[in-house]
Amino acid sequence: MSAGLIYAALGHDRIAGLAGIARALPMSVFVFALAGLALIGVPPSGAYLAKELLLQAATGTGQWWWAVAIQAGGFLPAATWCWCSPTH
Repeated sequence: MSAGLIYAALGHDRIAGLAGIARALPMSVFVFALAGLALIGVPPSGAYLAKELLLQAATGTGQWWWAVAIQAGGFLPAATWCWCSPTH
């Protein structure tokens, strides 16, 4: 929803045109950042609990390849978030 609010406020979805959006829509940007952290699986988000339970089940049954896939699923959004940050 926050992405939709940002689009509605700016009238476009170009990343290059997002400069200063945090001043114009601070709550939308904050919620967007929280959603990104939840996708990564940062505690205390619900995604962290689900990821932890899946990791316990995978390692408990000896299916280590699922644990690797689950961890990679957390690193991919984290890497994307770091790579796409405006400081780079």
